[in-house]
Amino acid sequence: MLSSPPAISCFTLLILLFSHAIARESQDAPTTDKDIKVGIGAIVDYTSRFGKEEKVAMEMAIDDFFKCTSQKAVIHIIDSGGDPGRASFAAKELINDKQVQAIVGLRTWEAAAAVAEQGNKAQIPILTLSDTVPSYAFQRWPFLIRAVRSQHLQMKAVAAIITTWKWRRVSVIYEDINSATTSIVPYLIDALHEVGSEIDQLLPLSSLSASFWEELGKLKRRQCRVFIVHISSLPLATRMFREAKEMGMLDKNSVWITTDGIAGILDSVNASVISSMQGVLGVQSYFPRSTSQFKDFYVRLRSRFRWEFPNETFIEPEIFSLQAYDAIWAVALGMVGSPTCNSINNQMDVLSGHRLLGRILLSVFEGLTGKFYFLEGTMAKANTFRIINVVGKSYRELGFWLDGSNFLENIDGGGKNSTSMSILGQVFWPGGPWFNPRGWAIPTSENPLRIVVPVKTTFDEFVNVRYDQPGSDPSVNGFAIEVFKASLKYLSYDIVYKFVTYGAFEKNADAVVADTAIIANRYQYAEFSQPYAESGLQIVFRARSKTPNKAWLFMKPFTLPMWAFTGAINIYNGFVVWLIERKDNKDLKEGSLYNQMGTLVWLAFVTLFSVQGERMHSNLSRVAMIVWLFVALIITQSYTASLSSMLTIHRLQTTEVTIESLKRNNDPVGCDGNSFVVDYLKVVLGFKEKNIVRIYSGDYYSEALESGEIAAAFLEAPYVKVLLAKYCNRFAVAKQSFKVGGFGFVFPKGSPLLSDISEAILKVSEKGELLELENALTSPYKCSDSDSDSDSGSLSPSSFWALFTITGGISTITLIVYLCRFVRDRRNVKLNEVAPEPEVELPGPVNQDDPLNEPGNPHPEQVAEAREDDQPVPDGAPEDDQPVPDGAPEINIHQENNFVSSGKQFTPPAPNASKTSKIAAKRAQKSSAVALNANTAKRLRQSCSQELPTEPESPRFKGLFKLNMANPFLPEQIDTTFESPDYKERFREYASRYGEETHLMLRSLIARNDALETRLRETNDRAESEAKEVAQRKKAAVEAQEKHKNIKQELHLKICEWGKERTQHESRVKEPEDEVAAIAQKATDAEGTLPGSPS
Repeated sequence: MLSSPPAISCFTLLILLFSHAIARESQDAPTTDKDIKVGIGAIVDYTSRFGKEEKVAMEMAIDDFFKCTSQKAVIHIIDSGGDPGRASFAAKELINDKQVQAIVGLRTWEAAAAVAEQGNKAQIPILTLSDTVPSYAFQRWPFLIRAVRSQHLQMKAVAAIITTWKWRRVSVIYEDINSATTSIVPYLIDALHEVGSEIDQLLPLSSLSASFWEELGKLKRRQCRVFIVHISSLPLATRMFREAKEMGMLDKNSVWITTDGIAGILDSVNASVISSMQGVLGVQSYFPRSTSQFKDFYVRLRSRFRWEFPNETFIEPEIFSLQAYDAIWAVALGMVGSPTCNSINNQMDVLSGHRLLGRILLSVFEGLTGKFYFLEGTMAKANTFRIINVVGKSYRELGFWLDGSNFLENIDGGGKNSTSMSILGQVFWPGGPWFNPRGWAIPTSENPLRIVVPVKTTFDEFVNVRYDQPGSDPSVNGFAIEVFKASLKYLSYDIVYKFVTYGAFEKNADAVVADTAIIANRYQYAEFSQPYAESGLQIVFRARSKTPNKAWLFMKPFTLPMWAFTGAINIYNGFVVWLIERKDNKDLKEGSLYNQMGTLVWLAFVTLFSVQGERMHSNLSRVAMIVWLFVALIITQSYTASLSSMLTIHRLQTTEVTIESLKRNNDPVGCDGNSFVVDYLKVVLGFKEKNIVRIYSGDYYSEALESGEIAAAFLEAPYVKVLLAKYCNRFAVAKQSFKVGGFGFVFPKGSPLLSDISEAILKVSEKGELLELENALTSPYKCSDSDSDSDSGSLSPSSFWALFTITGGISTITLIVYLCRFVRDRRNVKLNEVAPEPEVELPGPVNQDDPLNEPGNPHPEQVAEAREDDQPVPDGAPEDDQPVPDGAPEINIHQENNFVSSGKQFTPPAPNASKTSKIAAKRAQKSSAVALNANTAKRLRQSCSQELPTEPESPRFKGLFKLNMANPFLPEQIDTTFESPDYKERFREYASRYGEETHLMLRSLIARNDALETRLRETNDRAESEAKEVAQRKKAAVEAQEKHKNIKQELHLKICEWGKERTQHESRVKEPEDEVAAIAQKATDAEGTLPGSPS
């Protein structure tokens, strides 16, 4: 007994050799009708390893069927050598010589087509293993059966991979045979169209070509870098990938996807081929690999294949051998008339072709490739595919794609499923696994983008093409061009491009940049970017002028906010002036609250209409009022200018134009003759063809509208902006508009730039650059809005905000300063009341009977104290124009018969008094000095000329001396004036007592009075001069009036003379008429005297 593994292997090998020898003898030995009833034919290609696998699998199927049913059949296998002609001869041999009942094999559609006609004539079922049989073949040859699953659904799997990374364009490389172009390409086009992609280039490759450099070079020069390879010939695919790698086409931006024709045979290729396919994705037909039936078949196929073909390398069985195995089983089951081998009751016998064909189509069993059955006369489609990725020395399985469930991690139902391939994990691309390929090549200087622009457009502001020199590249600018250039700045990569005109437009144009309208029917030929201009179709018509005549027109120069703001700031300034001037103007603080409010409003508005206004007493109020008068002057002048403009300039009157009114009146309308608007007017809006005027120049619209050639123009919204900007308010836009697509950039279908450019346009709009470009589009045309009936011509606060800010700020500052001073004075008064000073009487008795002691004559000591008014005021002391605080000592120098008030006398501060007390006393001294006016000085001089009293000790003598000290000539005339020595001595005593300081102070007051009198005389002189000038003007006016009266009289005399002349002329004209009447009367009388005339 053999117990070791080598012994078991040798024993198994002997059994296989023995069974193989018996099979060979059974095939080569002569047969008779008694021994063999039926036969099955097979045509395979021995020149390929897959044909050899098919041969071995078919033989294994006959052996397995015999073991299962004990029914014996013979299979006749003939080599076609891959030649359809040899396949046709082999079919004749099998039908005529071998008399087979069915033929299996024919891996290519060309071989199947060569044999199908013979099978149809002999009525023998032909089971082809080609998955590219066109649908019309089954109708033409009823006995032709496709024994493999259709691979059409794998095109949907490829499209699902494309849409995962949003590649819009792909290039297809296929084998140059009829089956590829007729069976697979149409399905790929449909699948790509469903996901929004399209084929950029179709490249057929022939196995007869010595090199593919020229063909692949065409693909390399294009932008598309997504390649789908559909080739079934392994030598052809090997050469193609090697040359593509040498040309650098498997770079980081490239994507390569192979169909089952190559992906299904990767187990049999060598390492050199795998190295040239790194990063390639593949779509394989799926078949279960974990069943016991497959594992048993795999072991037996590998052993038998190595025995028969020891020079061939066998790694793992391909799907081709599994399909051949299942096809033989289907024919065998049809011969015995049983769907499965376990239910066979009939003997294998020769059947008619129709009967055998019907049984084969009814076959249902679990084969190596899955459930084997026919649906509506053809094999069911394959709906499950395996996604693989070539990495390293072989490939790895990424996942699966199932029709209806999309991508799956596991085929047994576990794991995730999604429409995106990203759930299958990281893909090793040709450029590496670090980033996903872009799928298209960035344009370079050698191969720049071809941007097509129109030579002539309706409005040159959008696209303007000019040639600086004949034959040179065009110079292109305009709004559309600037938007395109701004969009390129937001791309994550740099693009090299050049502009070409429409005359050079070809299929290889990459984009069209112009004012192209986005409409539905154009999507059949191209795609559009995000609209970069406003959408809408608008109606433009001519506006008619009128002169405004409104009762409330005087309100129009200012807007309502302007009126309100002017009134508010006016009231505020008036309040500030009223508050500051109340202490100096008794009219502002007397009366009831109602009267004071009226005074405030009057004070506020009188300054707005009067240059002189009210006399101001405080510098603070003067500052506030000067600024407000300046602002008021500007406001009134602006109002006058705006109102004058409204009264003199003609305005526009727009009568609303609608579609109904245009059609009702049969008015002609204009539109762009080269745009979709012509059809839109006819089909959608219902205008008559004869009423549509085609215009091809933007400048002609104004001429046509103003001349009345057209009543309205239908233009897209961007054109309307330009037209209104160029011609200001000569035209108007109707409220009625129509929604259209707007302007966009045009790209070929599937262009990889489309999504990036659309995103860039949105960024340009969101960043505000698009708005700036739109403003630049209309900025060259300066259009005034003064002709509008709206409030756009009225002045608003925004035009005067700086002036309002200045006057409001100045008024507020003066108010704050006033309040600060007021609070400070109140505090000083309170401090003075807390510490009163002792009173000091002025020297000298007061005689009530003295006639000099009358109102208006100050006490000499008061006059002396008034001299201090010319001295500088200490720091911190109140100004002269401030009110005396409450509680300060009151000195009344005008009280009758007294120099000093009967209440409180002037009290000088003590030497050690506080600073506050000294300030209060100082203000009291100033108040007494102010009372000395010009009348007082005049009376002093008059009193000096009076006779002095005889008694030197009398009170009158003392009073006269004090008063006479004010006379600048009196001290020098003491000796000559007074004869009595007592008087002289007494005067000198008083002079030494009061001092020279008092004398100088009084001289200063007299000098000030003289200056005032001089100014008064100058004022009187100016008044007299003005009065003379007014008199002269009045005289000139009287003379002009007299002259006008004379002219009027002369005109009256001329009119009378003209009247007389007219009367004489009328009389001269009337004389011939009277003569004619007289002659007529004579003729009438003469007729009456004729004989026979009626009486």
